[in-house]
Amino acid sequence: MTRLTVKRTLHAERAVLWRLLTVPEEMNRWSEASVTGVEPGVNGSYAEVGARRRVHVPLLAWRIRLEEEIVEVVPEERFVYRVRSGGAIRDHRGVQTLEALGAGLLELRWDVSFRAVLPGLGLGMRLLLRPRLERSLDALEGLARLSARSQPPG
Repeated sequence: MTRLTVKRTLHAERAVLWRLLTVPEEMNRWSEASVTGVEPGVNGSYAEVGARRRVHVPLLAWRIRLEEEIVEVVPEERFVYRVRSGGAIRDHRGVQTLEALGAGLLELRWDVSFRAVLPGLGLGMRLLLRPRLERSLDALEGLARLSARSQPPG
């Protein structure tokens, strides 16, 4: 099993950050991958259990297509998805958690685990994936900062 964790400390309203993390249109503002809702969950949202999303990941000269399913949601705290198909991976699971640190700061932790279809491929995929996630979180951090500045003083 290949595992990867990235973290960021962000100054943002929890609800704003949650929306940026879970709503496909908002994700496309910061993620290097493009995300499209395919099938909403029972309440019509693409950010709830049972929803399916299509993700296109640019990787070198290719665009890898994945289909994800949301498997667990604890609003504004924990978001869990799995890749149902695509990407030469098996048993993929992504977990995003938000933890309050005080003083308006939140820690975002993004854990990803998967098995590559070919032995040894996991390490290479991890080496390619980490910088993409880091750059995406850099962009998310910028959006969170802008959002925090635009909030009226509380």
